[in-house]
Amino acid sequence: MGKIESVMKQEIARLARREIRGTVNPLKKEVTRLRKLSSRLARTVAVLDREAQHRRRADLQRLGSLKAAEEEVEGVRINGRWVKTLRRKINVSQSELAALAEISVSGVRAWEYDISKPRGRNRAALVALRKLGRREVKKMLEEKLGTVES
Repeated sequence: MGKIESVMKQEIARLARREIRGTVNPLKKEVTRLRKLSSRLARTVAVLDREAQHRRRADLQRLGSLKAAEEEVEGVRINGRWVKTLRRKINVSQSELAALAEISVSGVRAWEYDISKPRGRNRAALVALRKLGRREVKKMLEEKLGTVES
């Protein structure tokens, strides 16, 4: 009786291995495919991260210098209302505008109340700020002030 029993056990084990192989082999192939895909995606993400970092640096360098063409600067009439409207448009306080233009807060206040007018580099900075959006201005402020605002 022992021989039949061992033959049955061997046959059951063989059939079980065959069944397992039939289930596991397609899964192995799928895991291999997914690993390759994951590896490719990781390389792609690394390249995209480097590109995004490069663009961020380029944007910050571009934003770091507020310059405008002389024709533009000469063609704009700047008064207190214009400065106040610009400040509200880009959503900054007087102190933040002062930091962007690299002047004192009292200088911005004097511009807004028509006590004085921006000249030279400050005038060009205001004209350049007019072209920027709120996000770009916030990035500049973060760079200049070293703070992160939500």
